[in-house]
Parts: sequence; structure tokens; C-alpha cells
Amino acid sequence: MEVSNISSTVISTIVTNTSVNDIDISTVSTNEIILCNDPLEPQIYTSIIMALLLYGNSLISLCGFVANVINIIAFSRIGILSDSSTVSLMAMSVSDLIICFLGLWSSIWTVIELFFYNPYRVVDAYEMGNIVYSQVLIFTGVTCCMTAYIALERFVAIVFPFKVKNIFTAKKTLVVVCIFFCRDYWD
Repeated sequence: MEVSNISSTVISTIVTNTSVNDIDISTVSTNEIILCNDPLEPQIYTSIIMALLLYGNSLISLCGFVANVINIIAFSRIGILSDSSTVSLMAMSVSDLIICFLGLWSSIWTVIELFFYNPYRVVDAYEMGNIVYSQVLIFTGVTCCMTAYIALERFVAIVFPFKVKNIFTAKKTLVVVCIFFCRDYWD
């Protein structure tokens, strides 16, 4: 009877933020205090993070993958070298497609690592994560550079509307795209 009174006193003290000095600590067990201060177990946190990682990342990566495949098909039908805008947008779609593919690969690798754990595996999950993450950073840089290049092209189209087709040709843009894709591998 006295233990239940102490438990309710501990709970009411935590909830109402009253002074802890009013409780007789000698009669309160540590299990009661731990249960009151820890509302969720670590397994619940792990489950929430896994669900967000696996389902959220997989869904976003899959949608991006499908959208970029559709973009690449559309640009291929238009003609890749028809103008500089098509070359730029095609290169951005390819870069984003690779990023989405690596996101899907990361999710699949996480599922394999978590559900089929093998202590004698050849490749460590953290090593694979570092490799995938470095590639994602490279292609994110390519996408950023392509976005800046398209913005520059649009700026020139506004400032010099009659000269833009001579300044930004499809072949010049293709050279710039190749430089953007190769720049991080030179380091």
C-alpha cells in the first residue's frame, strides 16, 4: 500500500514539477524512477528511425528514379543535341537519376544489414555507406553546377536575347557537362 502511494507521489512530482525533497527517497526503488523518466524504450526509437529511413528514403528515391527516367525518355525523343537547354536538362536528369539510384541502393543495403546480419561479412555497412555517400556528394555537385549553368544561360537569354544561341550552343554545353561530371574525379 505504501509503495503505490510513493509511486503516485513520484509521478505527481514529475508531472507537477514540485520539489523532489518532499519525497522519502529511501522507500522509492530505482525502477519506479526509471519508468517515470523514460517514456519510450530505445527499441521504439530504433523502429521509428528504421521506418523513416527505409520507407521514406525508398519512396522518395523510387519516385525520383521514375520521374528522371521519364525525363530522360522525353529528352531523348526531342533530340539530345537539339539545343543547349535540352543538353543541360538531360545532364541534370541523369545526375539526379544516379542520386536516386544510390538512395535506393542505400535503403536496400540497410535492410540487408539490419535483417540479415552476418559478423563474417566481407563488406562492412559503414564502409559501403561511405562509398555511396561520396558518390551522392559528387552527383549532387553536378546537379548544383548544372542548375547554376542553366541560370546563367537564362540570364544571358534575357540580357542578350539575340546572341544567346551563338554563345550557348549544344556542343559547348556538352563540353561543359562533361567537365562538370569529371571535375570531382580529378581530385
